[in-house]
Amino acid sequence: MNKIYLLIIFFLCLIICIISNTSFNYSKSNISNPSATPNTNLKTELENLYHLNIYTKNETFLNSNFNLEALTNDNIITPTLITLKESLAKFPPEFFNIFFENNYEGLNIYLTGKLTPKESGTTISDPAAFSLVSNSKYIMVIDITNSSFANLFYHELMHNIEFTLNTEYAFADWNSLNPNNFLYDLSYTKESNSTYTLNNISPKDIYFIDSYSKTYPDEDRARIFENICLQSSNITKYEHLYSKAKYLQEELLSYYPILKESSIFDLLLPSN
Repeated sequence: MNKIYLLIIFFLCLIICIISNTSFNYSKSNISNPSATPNTNLKTELENLYHLNIYTKNETFLNSNFNLEALTNDNIITPTLITLKESLAKFPPEFFNIFFENNYEGLNIYLTGKLTPKESGTTISDPAAFSLVSNSKYIMVIDITNSSFANLFYHELMHNIEFTLNTEYAFADWNSLNPNNFLYDLSYTKESNSTYTLNNISPKDIYFIDSYSKTYPDEDRARIFENICLQSSNITKYEHLYSKAKYLQEELLSYYPILKESSIFDLLLPSN
């Protein structure tokens, strides 16, 4: 009887050990999955929610105009992804479906190290970011060693939004918001001055954020857009910047009404 009792105890213990070990191994395999890093998880979360592609580390982009340095430092990538999550949260996820219209393949974000022009003389020597359309893909490339990632993201997002419009009628009245007889430089290398910018002494003569805004009309709009998204008081403080911001809002909402569900234009709401 004692032997039978001991055998029963033995088999019960064996069964418990098998069950415990099976459960432990399953849990351990999930935890030690090399692909399930915090960066990968966050990147995948953002890609799935906002219907976009994010490339980091050695996932580089070959471009004829710039050399892109791969950046593998998680101490830089992780906080950048967190900032990207906060920046994207201002938009309804469905908004990013605009980058799939007309058979395009979505928005692609490359987070890299230093960007270097392959040829001097046609662009600035130390670009922080750039955007383009290539092979039916909307692309933004950002040097995330730069401390102002949120500014750069909103700036490049505006460029990509303009790419989707692809019409001569968008922002048709933009130049009317500039000083009389003003002409953009239409160059990234032409030496510009601070006239009509925030460095101007007279508030009533401020039409641009900075001299970079005076290079091209789309750069002007991108600088305005990033300041709107970042809730900069400069937009509401100066009459001409506010007029540009309101016109930008009006045009974007006319093409993409879903932006009414975003919080990016909260700065422009009437104050109580």
